[in-house]
Amino acid sequence: MLLNTLQTKRLYRYASLNRVGIIAVNADGDSLIHDTLLAARQANAPVIIEASLWQLKGKCFGNGDAILGLKKYITDVALMAGHPDFANVPVVFHIDHIPAKQAVDILSQAVAGMPYRIWDREIAVFPSSVSFDASGLCDADNIQCVQNVGRRAAGLGIPLSFEVEPGIEDKPTVPADALSMVKQIEDVVPGIVDLFAPAVGTVHGQTVRGANAGFDASLVGAVADALAQGLGRPVGIALHGSSGMSDAQLAASVQQGVIKINTCTMLLGARARAMHAYFNEHVAQIQEGHKDMKETSKDTTVDMAVSQAVVPIIVDRMAVSQSAGQGKRALAYVLSGEK
Repeated sequence: MLLNTLQTKRLYRYASLNRVGIIAVNADGDSLIHDTLLAARQANAPVIIEASLWQLKGKCFGNGDAILGLKKYITDVALMAGHPDFANVPVVFHIDHIPAKQAVDILSQAVAGMPYRIWDREIAVFPSSVSFDASGLCDADNIQCVQNVGRRAAGLGIPLSFEVEPGIEDKPTVPADALSMVKQIEDVVPGIVDLFAPAVGTVHGQTVRGANAGFDASLVGAVADALAQGLGRPVGIALHGSSGMSDAQLAASVQQGVIKINTCTMLLGARARAMHAYFNEHVAQIQEGHKDMKETSKDTTVDMAVSQAVVPIIVDRMAVSQSAGQGKRALAYVLSGEK
């Protein structure tokens, strides 16, 4: 079930209250979207499917047009998540890492609803939650960008669930600075910040698991505590650059308040290796003239082999992050209206 914004806010609250780390898969295409849903169903876990600008503009979705890509991406997720097979899986679609120079325009269009026409009907699609890449921005410009998108949504009466990050990630986040940033945002657009992504020593694009010596779990807890005490409500911590983390580090981060775990590099590598292994094993069958060339070369055949390799990796990550077994319970909470 694809969650709307209000339902997503409740899921993030549930995760914060119950120390649940939700795996956020940065999916390159339909196959990984489907594999992520299969893993979430198998693990009985909530899940976040997210897309960055390079995916939205990629050939599989927008082919250079980010808004077209966003419409197609959300529609694909909604169609699959709405299937009866995934009725008990809480699914969030999150916009992730839009560069700051393009963020206000793209996110403002997204949160207002992106219309498109099918035959004689017009429908609009919406993200569940949003964020942008604040790299290099000073705090004042970062805050202004978030406020601008928030004002756009508020002016339309649309609730918003925002993930905020500091603009400088090479220095550890100071908890008091995180609280100051969120308070300044919420002075203008109250209640929109549900996630904060502090700099805690993780590294984007790390290709070796268990090698993240700079990660500081205690800083995660300090930032989470500062936000909760200062705002009077929990704000979940988003963890960027999780691919290089060991299982022990990931589990420790969840216990300290991480509820969203961005996962990209490790899965891209796993998919590429699975494809490589498949074609190496079937190199004879894909040659012209072989009686099995067509069947061996079908996307569906290749995708099945890749899925068999990738789904268990996602399921394992869900178990480590304490989200496995939480899907149906989390969905009941989301739908109950319980405070």
